[in-house]
Amino acid sequence: MKPLPTKGIPAPQVFDELESLRADDVDWRNGKVFSLAYYAGPQAIAVAEDAYRRFSGENALSTDAFPSLRIMQQDVLSMVGPWLGAHKDSAGFMTSGGTESILMVVKAARDQFAQTRGVTTPNIVLPTSAHAAFEKACHYFGVESRRSAVGQDWRADIAAMERLIDDNTVMLVASANPEDYTNRGRIITPLKDRFGSQIRTHYPLEVETEIAIMRQESRAASIGDVTVTMPAFMERIIATFSHQARSSSHVNQRSGVSVRLSVSNFEILSANAVRRALRAGEKDVAPRVSDLDALASSTGGKVEIESLEEGRESLILQQLISAAVLTVYKELAPGSMMGEVITAFETGTIAHVGEDIPSAELIALFNDIPALRAPVLVLTEGDESPAVLASAVEFVLEGLHLTRRLNKDASGTKATYRSRG
Repeated sequence: MKPLPTKGIPAPQVFDELESLRADDVDWRNGKVFSLAYYAGPQAIAVAEDAYRRFSGENALSTDAFPSLRIMQQDVLSMVGPWLGAHKDSAGFMTSGGTESILMVVKAARDQFAQTRGVTTPNIVLPTSAHAAFEKACHYFGVESRRSAVGQDWRADIAAMERLIDDNTVMLVASANPEDYTNRGRIITPLKDRFGSQIRTHYPLEVETEIAIMRQESRAASIGDVTVTMPAFMERIIATFSHQARSSSHVNQRSGVSVRLSVSNFEILSANAVRRALRAGEKDVAPRVSDLDALASSTGGKVEIESLEEGRESLILQQLISAAVLTVYKELAPGSMMGEVITAFETGTIAHVGEDIPSAELIALFNDIPALRAPVLVLTEGDESPAVLASAVEFVLEGLHLTRRLNKDASGTKATYRSRG
């Protein structure tokens, strides 16, 4: 055994010995290890190391003494909680690693079943391949561990696990290769195929939460000298579209609709707006209703449409998009202000929209119909930039069509709005 040194050694020697010790460690920074360590890049590592140095002496055991740590924990919980279906009364805390997380989830299951079902002799059922920390948790918290042998393919034997389940079972343990975690964000294929189970994550219950995650997770859309501004009503349409899909009888709800769909559609819509701006020679652009056609193709591979009729998928997706636009229009648009707008169309006004229509043309319509100003500025929250105004004008036109107050003739990526008379 190595004795404790009687004297300290200089700092440079300490660091030299540390470097020598890790000479044979796996090269995790270059991706030479699976799952044990993750490299986010030199900038992220530098920030993390500096942050750790600043707080390495603080102790989270007492957040009264160190309120800064409580605030950090609350911030993290508020950011990731909605991904896991947390609500306003949910609580949680940050753990130090995987083992502590497993300990806490076993304790939570034990306590929940004790309180809700009166279980006093709890057990968990798990395959022999499950993490050893489950055994530690069972030992600590007085829970019986019922392990089932895996098959020759090293997969859990579902029938054997089922035989171990009884009225005192508080948890089933299963795992799967994260590469099988689909872009729907809710299904891990082996779990669905073998357990018939669903993993509900990234599944916000409120539109506002969905929008917050979209903003946080989406990549910047502005490219070069083209600046993209996403109007609030367009954000809401994207999020509402996902929520409409989650309640649609035409969508396979076992496969689910993840917030990842919203993030992807946010980026697709922005990219389509950039493409339109580059073709029109515009420097500032905002996604419009006419850009929503891009969502049908981007959504097709991310949700499972249940239809016996071939070719119905695109029609169903288009109906969901229209339903989302109509829902947001009814929520946000000041309907009492639309009467004079309708009158303008009844006197012969015609409006053209589409990918090839520049913002200037929609702004001209905005200026030609004074009654448009008030409702449009309500939607833009006072933003009078041409791109956002043009987007709001088109949103109003589509909303009036969907509420059956204007006619719409659509052909390809173009459409014309006119009076119903």
